[in-house]
Amino acid sequence: MIQLSIIIPYYNSGSTIKRLIDSIPQSDDYEIIIVDDHSDEGQFEQLNQLKRIYPKKRIYIYQNESNKKGAGAARNLGIKNARGKWCLFADADDFFQKGFLEKVQNYFNSNYDIVFFKPTSMCEDTHQMSNRHQKYEDLVNDFIRDKNSHTELNLRSSYYVPWSKLYRLGFIEEYKIEFDEVPASNDVMFSVKTGFFAKSITASDEVIYCVTRNKGSLTTNINEEIFDTRLEVSISRYKFLEKNLSVGDFKSLGLSGQGYLVMARKYGVKKIYQVIRILRMNQVRLFSSEILNPITLFKRYIKLKSREKQIKKYQ
Repeated sequence: MIQLSIIIPYYNSGSTIKRLIDSIPQSDDYEIIIVDDHSDEGQFEQLNQLKRIYPKKRIYIYQNESNKKGAGAARNLGIKNARGKWCLFADADDFFQKGFLEKVQNYFNSNYDIVFFKPTSMCEDTHQMSNRHQKYEDLVNDFIRDKNSHTELNLRSSYYVPWSKLYRLGFIEEYKIEFDEVPASNDVMFSVKTGFFAKSITASDEVIYCVTRNKGSLTTNINEEIFDTRLEVSISRYKFLEKNLSVGDFKSLGLSGQGYLVMARKYGVKKIYQVIRILRMNQVRLFSSEILNPITLFKRYIKLKSREKQIKKYQ
C-alpha cells in the first residue's frame, strides 16, 4: 500500500523541479504526483522526462486541462488521483529538508488528521534564510511550548499554507475539502477548513520543508487584481470562522481588515475607500482592538516595514 502521496502543482518551473525531486529519497512507500498547470508549450514533455531521469521513483504526471488556471485547480486534481493514506503538498520551486521522510513516517500509524511541522525559508538569489516561514514556525513553537485551547486555535486557524503539514487523505475526502480555484490565496480556505474539521492534530518541532522567496512569485509581486482576490478570500476566512467558532474563540483571534487597509495605500486613496466599503458591506471589523495598544501597534508597524523591505528586494 502506498503510504504517502506528495502533490506538486507545476507551472514553468523547469529550473527548480529537479531540486525538489532530488530532495525526495527513493522509497516504495510514496508516490510523487506532479500536475502541470497550463505551462508553456514543451513543458509537459520536459516533465515526462523526469520519469526517465528517476526510474526508481514512482512519479505520475497529470495536466490541468480545465479552464480553471492556478495552483488550486492543480492541487485538487492531485488529490483526486492520490492513492496514499497520507499526503504532503509541495511547490515546484521549494524543496524538502534532508531526512524529512523518516520524520513523517513516524506518524504513519497514528490517528491524527493533521501533523504540523516547522518550515524554514530561503532567499533564492543569496541562499540566505528568509523570513517567509517565521509566522508558521512561531505558531508551531507556541503550541509545543504551551498546549492550550488558545495556541491550538491559532495553529488550526492561522497556519494558512498547505506545505509543511502531513494530512490524512481520507479526512480531506470525508469532508470534501478542496482548494479554491482562484488566482491567489487558493490555499487559505483549504487550510482553515482542514484546521477546523480535523478531529485530532499534533505538532512537531522537526523541520521538513524549505519554502523559497524569489522574483516573480505571487508573494512578492502583488498587482491590484491579486490584491482584490486576496481580500475576497480573507473575507471568506473571516466569515467562516465567525460562523463556526464560539464568540469568545473568534474574538480571541483578533481578526480585522486593517492589514488590507494598510496595503491598499499602495493603490491610492480611492482604493482605501473601496476596501472600507467592501469590509463594511461584509460586516468585517475594520481595526483590531490591538490598535489601541501603542506598543503592539509599533511592533506591527516594524514588522510591516520589514516585510515591505524584503519584498522590494525581489521586485
